[in-house]
Order: sequence, then C-alpha cells, then structure tokens
Amino acid sequence: MKREVKPIEAGLSGGRQVQRGLKRVVGQGGLLLALLWISLPAQAKISRCDDRAILSNVVEVPGVPLSSSSKAGDVLHRRVYAISVGYTVVNPINNDRMRMGAGWTSSPDSSRFDTVAILPGLGVRWRHLEGGFDGRIIYAGHAHDNTWARGDDFPQAAGSYSKQEYFVQEFVLTDPKLYQGGTVLIMPAGLNIIAHGTGSGASEDVSKGCNDSTRLGSVKTPKLVYAFILDNWSGGTLPPLPKPSCKVSLSSQRQGVAMDSIKVSGLKRKDDVSQGRVSFSIRLEDCAINAKPSINFTDAGTPSNTSHTLFANNVNVSGSAKGLGVRLRRNGQTDLYFGPPDSSDSSRRIPLGTASSDTPVLTLDLNAHYVRTTDAAIQPGAFSATATFVVSYP
Repeated sequence: MKREVKPIEAGLSGGRQVQRGLKRVVGQGGLLLALLWISLPAQAKISRCDDRAILSNVVEVPGVPLSSSSKAGDVLHRRVYAISVGYTVVNPINNDRMRMGAGWTSSPDSSRFDTVAILPGLGVRWRHLEGGFDGRIIYAGHAHDNTWARGDDFPQAAGSYSKQEYFVQEFVLTDPKLYQGGTVLIMPAGLNIIAHGTGSGASEDVSKGCNDSTRLGSVKTPKLVYAFILDNWSGGTLPPLPKPSCKVSLSSQRQGVAMDSIKVSGLKRKDDVSQGRVSFSIRLEDCAINAKPSINFTDAGTPSNTSHTLFANNVNVSGSAKGLGVRLRRNGQTDLYFGPPDSSDSSRRIPLGTASSDTPVLTLDLNAHYVRTTDAAIQPGAFSATATFVVSYP
C-alpha cells in the first residue's frame, strides 16, 4: 500500500522568520522530514553603562635605576591602574559583549619608543597589562588593533555587572643626555579610557546603550568613561620620577680617619689650626648622566653644631683630650660648615660637579686638621670625633 506523507510546516508570528529546510523521503512507508530554521531579530541587551569609570587602584612599580649605563628605552617607573565600569544587562540575551580599551588623543612618537614627551629626555607610554609589563602598546584613537583589552565579557544572564581592566603607564628614558629629572605638571596629550557594549550584527545599533549615542555621537562609537588629561594624574598625584644620582662607594660609606699625634704647644691660642693634616676622600660612583650631587656634613655628637669645628665626642670619658676639635678643609684652605642633616642652608652644601658619560665618578677630597677650641690649657689624651654626611641633588 502506498502511503504519502506531507511536509510539516509551522507558522511563527511576532516578527520571527521561518525558513523551510531540506525534505527527504526515506523509502516506501518512510517519513518526510521538514527541518525548520528560526531566526529572531537581533537586539542588543547591554542596555547601559556608567558615564564614568572608577579608578580603583594605583600601584607604583620602580623601573630601571638611573646609572652611568642608562640607555634610551629604559623604563624608569611604571604605574598600574585598575579601572572598572559598571553596566546593565536585560533579557533576552543575544551574545552581547562588553569591552574596554584606551587610546591617546594624539599620536605618540614612534621614533621615541612610542611615547609622548613630558620632560627633556623623558616620555610617557601606555600598555595593556597582559600577563606582565610587555603587553601591547596603546596608540591613538579607538580603531587601532591594540585599542581593546583582551578578554571581552559575554554576560549570560540579566543583571548588573562590572568590567575591570588594567593599564600600565610607563615613563621611558628617551635620551639620557637630556634627562635631568623634574616634575611633570601638565600632560601634553590625553589618554582616554573607553567602553563599548555591543552584540552581533545589528545589535550594535542600540540607542543610549554603552556607546557614544548619548552624547550625540554614533552608536558604533565607544563611550568615553575616563580621561587622563592635563594635570590629572590619578586624582592629582604626580608620578615619583627619579633624579639622576650616584652611589656612595662602599669604602666611603663608613670610614675611619686616623689622626696623628700632635704637640699641643703648636696650637698657641683658640682657633689655631694644626699644620699637619690627614687626607681622605668621599667617592661617588656609577653616577647617572647629569647627576649634580652635593654633600653637607653634620656633627654626629652635637647635631645642632653649626660652626666650622667638629667637636670631640668623648670629652666625658676618663683620659680623653680636652680643648681640641677637628676642621675639615677642602682645597687646602676652605673650612666646611657643620649643621643639621635636614638643613636647607645651601651655603653648607658642597657641589661636586655634574656627572657625564665620561665622568661617572665624582670625588670630594678633604683634609682633617686639629683645631684648638679653648683659651684654657689643652688637656692631652685620647681624641675622637664623628661626622656624618648627606648627599643631595637639586
């Protein structure tokens, strides 16, 4: 007996489309199968996102220390920013995605390690944090391949969400011969953090979603949610940029100067200085190019002492000498002043010059002399005095 089976059809309403699929007859007495493909009009279901992202954390990461071997391209300092933006998802879900990215307001200089200049010899560069500090470099605008952070969100249920990404700000040495440190007050170009909530196909065209349509822009354009501009360094905090500096040599960090014995009869009156002297040096090495160190001294036994004389620190010890002190002289005739270590008195600072690639070592040569500190008789005995020094930079 011959049996005829008709194709199955189903009509769907509400804007849904039905396409009849492949029909196949399987032998006599077989069934005719109709495959139906149903499509729904695309709708974006990320309905909104915050107008301003939250800067939730800033981590300072020191880079390569400045030294005599510093080279162009060295990263002196990094800042890692955690930035998050909230967004809302409503039903039905249609494979929408939420993404964050960044772009400069003007193009960085590709000849200077993709940086924007902020000080002579120094530029700033931005990257994505992607498993380390070697993430993709961020360029201008929002259409570059490196604009968007990796790892889009694909929410699977209605609700409120937060999208967080990390961005790295790098301070790059572009010319060691020009860099002298300093303070960055104004950014020459801004960096925009952007967000975009989109779906597939036409679902990008959602009015007032997470896009620029709320500012009379295009729904295809991402939304500006945070801006680093002018003096906006994460709430006004200036970056801690290093200054060109030197290292105090190990032998200079703590050194003893053995004074010779003298005849007190050679010091006839107060403030007389001995002809004999002991020479010593303070050596600063591995100085970065353009380092301008200066040194000031403090009487460790009497920090309030602001005279030329270093006082003995063992006068109350039995058998110690009394009526003597020490003068430190440079150039054979200039007596040094002592004073508090944190003193702002520039007259006490001894400049050692400016370091260069040819002169990475700077030295302060001094002579130590005895000096008579009293009109009374000098009491012979053991003598000791201690001075400390501070190295500072402009």
